[in-house]
Amino acid sequence: SGVPIEFYGYVKAEAIYGDSQIGELTQSAPIETGKDQQEFMLTAKDARIGFNVGGPSIGDDGKVSGKIEADFWGNTTDATTTSTLRIRQAYVETKFPSWSVLAGQSWDFFAPLNPSTLNLAMLWRSGNMGDRHPQVRLTNTVCDFLGGKLTSQIGALDSKTDDAAHTGKPMFAMFESFDDKFFGQPLFLGVGGFIGQSDISSTNNSNVEMWALTLALKYN
Repeated sequence: SGVPIEFYGYVKAEAIYGDSQIGELTQSAPIETGKDQQEFMLTAKDARIGFNVGGPSIGDDGKVSGKIEADFWGNTTDATTTSTLRIRQAYVETKFPSWSVLAGQSWDFFAPLNPSTLNLAMLWRSGNMGDRHPQVRLTNTVCDFLGGKLTSQIGALDSKTDDAAHTGKPMFAMFESFDDKFFGQPLFLGVGGFIGQSDISSTNNSNVEMWALTLALKYN
């Protein structure tokens, strides 16, 4: 077709054993009164597939591309052995040397430093805010700012949480970051945040105002 497509992914099987109640690698196992027994399970839900899709060029230095990535964590209960496909990322991006526009589902840009962990909740209950949401974002990069690279991002994100309904407006977010070298090692500094509304109830309309300030530091 003339369109370059890069396929990636992996197949993974996991065996999990606990001397008392356990759950699959989601957030935490629900506590069932009186249940304290050994459990063993096998799962292949973490198997992953993805496609990087190349698109047409725009002018002399512009490029359109896309990504589709999925795993099988659409069903996070033990009720069935038929795992459900789950979209991780699905977006199209128009990119130029100093700026880009992304539309679709991707990682939250206002909290980019996600930990490396086997817990699929990514330490949300321990302070981490990073996740993947449908979004539209604009990125501008200045490659020679005080000897380093300054990146500015601003955008709107979907306001829906797991079981609640949508609100009447999106989340608005921004993130400003600076990359340079300090004593010969890469240094990353960032500050950002978001503001908007979220529906916190699955049974009635209960919108609350939400806002957050994020700080990022990475030196290695």
